[in-house]
Amino acid sequence: MREVKSSKIVKQVKVNNGKTYYLKLKESIDEIERELYLQTTLKKYNVPTSMPLISVDNLYYTFHNEDIYCLYEELPGSHVTDFFNLEQVYLIGEALSRLHIGLEHCNPNMFNTKNMDIMKQLIEWAIPESKKLDKNINNIEEYLISNFFPNINSLSKQIIHRDTHPQNILFDNKKLSGFIDFDISTVGFRIFDLCYCSTAILMSDFSNQKLKNEWLNIFKHLYEGYTSNITLSNVEIKSLFPILLSIQLIFIAFFKDRNEDIARINLEGLYWIYKNKDKIEKALITIA
Repeated sequence: MREVKSSKIVKQVKVNNGKTYYLKLKESIDEIERELYLQTTLKKYNVPTSMPLISVDNLYYTFHNEDIYCLYEELPGSHVTDFFNLEQVYLIGEALSRLHIGLEHCNPNMFNTKNMDIMKQLIEWAIPESKKLDKNINNIEEYLISNFFPNINSLSKQIIHRDTHPQNILFDNKKLSGFIDFDISTVGFRIFDLCYCSTAILMSDFSNQKLKNEWLNIFKHLYEGYTSNITLSNVEIKSLFPILLSIQLIFIAFFKDRNEDIARINLEGLYWIYKNKDKIEKALITIA
């Protein structure tokens, strides 16, 4: 066995038979039990995930010193990297819809599932922290207060993945082979996962002008894949744009004191999205 890649949280290891595994540090047994519950339920609805392996102690985790670890076998396939391949982007959207259909059957009261209060998060944390980096976001704040906050209680909530960047969605020969990394799953708006994926694509190479030029069309195919199985309400469609802004604000606040360069790139992304508000909102209405 040899370690191939590692971070503070995940170590990738290869064994002599050629198989690859991931050893992942976990915060608590509650987190592991919640993950197992979600993945067991998803399996019933034909949504593949990476389940932790059972240890020699007949547990889904093991202890090393005071740390808790889970071991996962590598899933087949890989994540989409060519976002100009619109067929693949459509498949990501369709996969997200399948994920949400499965997660809809999960009881949010099981295993102390967290509840994402996005309005509180924005008002008390994300917007004030973002203002410390750049005070000139008042227009965006006012837009959210006027066009998003009044509709929040009308949005559909359920358990969501919460970290749906394309690297967490794997395909093998154009077939969904698995979702990974359910560590921060929470109760939230289902359209959050859709918007999170779209902004992750945009910010994956934000300096690429071609990507920015094509992003609306990319989002269109992501949306069409998602709505091939799920019908969004009018209030969800109206909330897509403000959630795009909200996600950028959350990223700016998160990285402000961790990595200011990343925070500033996300600030650029926030302003670019808001600058193209009319074009994006018009496109979203047309798509719907």
